[in-house]
Amino acid sequence: MTYRPILLALLLTISLRPGLAWSAFEVGETANTLSLKETLDDGDVTVEVRADGSIDLTDFRGTTSFAPRANLKVQLLDNTREQLTINLESVLAGSLTVLAGNGRRTIELGGSVNEVAGNLMIKAGKDSQILRLSVAAPLSVAGNVRIDLGSGADELQESARGFRVGKNLTMMGVNTFRSYGSVHVTGNVKFAVNRERVRSVFDNESDFVVERNLTYIGSSADDDVYINDEMVIGGNVTAKLFDGPADSAGGQNVVCNPCTIGGNLKVSSGDTSAGGDHVVVSSVSSVGKSIVLRLGEGPNRALLAGDAGGGRVKYQGGSGVDELEFDLGGSAAALSASLGEGADHLILGASASLRSLNVDFGDGTDVFTNELAALPDKTTLRNLP
Repeated sequence: MTYRPILLALLLTISLRPGLAWSAFEVGETANTLSLKETLDDGDVTVEVRADGSIDLTDFRGTTSFAPRANLKVQLLDNTREQLTINLESVLAGSLTVLAGNGRRTIELGGSVNEVAGNLMIKAGKDSQILRLSVAAPLSVAGNVRIDLGSGADELQESARGFRVGKNLTMMGVNTFRSYGSVHVTGNVKFAVNRERVRSVFDNESDFVVERNLTYIGSSADDDVYINDEMVIGGNVTAKLFDGPADSAGGQNVVCNPCTIGGNLKVSSGDTSAGGDHVVVSSVSSVGKSIVLRLGEGPNRALLAGDAGGGRVKYQGGSGVDELEFDLGGSAAALSASLGEGADHLILGASASLRSLNVDFGDGTDVFTNELAALPDKTTLRNLP
């Protein structure tokens, strides 16, 4: 009987030590990296980088502390429903990697400092995940950010605190992204759903700056790309959409209102005969170079207004009704359009600035509305009744 309290205390101490069988995590430590691999479903998990750089792991079994490390890697067990919270109360000197695995779960990045000096990589698998950035303070990553949430209806949530990326931001398998705070990306932004059959949304509602290029690769459902609220893209914007679903609720949308694009705007799509494609460059937006729209089959509508840099504007439709309203001002553009089959409508607004016009209306009973005082000298109109 005398030895029972001592034995119980010894067992409790052993169970909380890292890397042992009784721990919910398998621990790997090198001079620069701390790796935490979950081996038991033990409920919600919190990892905190403290103000002195030391790292605390807290789960149902208690808290285990580790010496400071530059790099942190956390791997969760598959098929658990839990929340992972990572609080950065000091700058993580290296990179942060989260392998979330399969399962419906929530991941939060918070802390009063919320800064990573290296790269941030978050990868998940099957099922629906929610990733929340900037929970308590704006997230700042000096290197690249790569987020892959896998398959399922996944969501990346950014609070009104915003975030900053020193190099490139890549979002894959993210079906919904809405930004409400100030966002600045020094490199490129790539949003790639890669034809997953889930309606997907990229929606900027804040001060968002991309110094280089923005690329959107869509789903096999409907896609909404909203480049709003004075979003600034220094380079090109490319939106690659695919066939829309037969039960489309509202078609596919690419909207710039207002935005500033320093380079080219390119939008391509497939068969969207159920809902159609809709492209808008509003009157308070600008595109520095060319605009190329290949919208394919379906009832498509494009409104091009604002200012242009005098590049070429090319529109290609397919079978179905196409409506193209061209009211781009600024430097005179060269407009060429192939409207395809269907009762199509071309509108030239009073503010349109053109140096040449070449339009093939295709088969069907088409309509041409001209609000210009005079057409450019280089004008060709074909298949207009």
